[in-house]
This record gives sequence, C-alpha cells and structure tokens, in this order.
Amino acid sequence: GSIRYVHLVCLRHWINGRLNFEGSGSYFYKQLPCELCHEAYPAYLVEGPEQRRTPLVQVPHTEPPFVVLENSVRESQSAHRGLHVISLAEQKVLKLGRGHESDVRIADVSISRCHATMRFHRGAFVLEDHASKFGTLVAMRKTRPIDSNTLTVQCGRTVLRLQQDAAPAASEGEPQREE
Repeated sequence: GSIRYVHLVCLRHWINGRLNFEGSGSYFYKQLPCELCHEAYPAYLVEGPEQRRTPLVQVPHTEPPFVVLENSVRESQSAHRGLHVISLAEQKVLKLGRGHESDVRIADVSISRCHATMRFHRGAFVLEDHASKFGTLVAMRKTRPIDSNTLTVQCGRTVLRLQQDAAPAASEGEPQREE
C-alpha cells in the first residue's frame, strides 16, 4: 500500500463505519482485519512507558437488560464470526428465525421464519417457541425462564447455548463506552 501513517482518529472513524454502530445500543461486533496485510486489528492500543491500555474502538452504550449472542461457526466461515449485542430494554422482544423480520436471522431451512422469541420479564430472560414446525428442543412447547445455569436448546439443526451471567461487581470497573 501507499499509506505509511494513519491518524488514530481516522482509523477509529473508518472502523466505526465498517462496524455499522447505530444509536440504538444494539449492534453486531466483529474483529476487523487490516485490508492491506489482513492481520486482525488489536482490541487495545498500549501507550507510553506505563503501558496504558486504550481501546481501539469505543463500543456504544447498551441499555440493560441486554443479550450477547456469539456466532460459533467453522473456521472456514470466520468472516461471519462476531457478537450480536441486543438491548431488551423497554420491553423489547427479540425475534429468532430465518425470516427478514427476525432480529437474529439464522440461515437454516429447518428453522421457521419466526421460530422463537426472547424477552426480559419480571427479572428473568424468557425463551418462547412460536409453534414452529420442529419446535425448540428441550421438550419445550411452553415458555421457559433462563436462569444462571446454562440452557442448551436446539432450533432445527442450530444449537443455541443460553447462559445468564450475574451483573459485574462495582469494583470490577466500567467497560469503555461511547458517550
């Protein structure tokens, strides 16, 4: 390439444009590779003799409660690997399915267009099957809360592992967010 130096602000602006961060607090995050050398950009920059770590990209603030969904795909499909961060604030219902109106689209012909929904109700995440042809397997035909234990469910040929993590303690520090 012909570029020898790039301003950090310009690089951050370019990365934010590629990640398509919107103002909603819900987004898809994936590690981006450099278009010249194809190496992945680091998550943090290390500065000065005190080795201060600064995030390369400021992720948007997501209003709790929210879910983080990680794509677990084969290494050959690593371009599709990433994190879906979706806010369920204001009683939002998260739609899972293969239809265009789904919040999380799953490319699997054995999944219904609107297969299941997830919502936050009375302090718990709830997963509900929507009378899908093959069901959401854990012998699940009725609403089921997701507690702090891991719950593995199968939707068609797709396996989802759901786990509710406890809120971080105040002493652990606040993650870097965009204001």
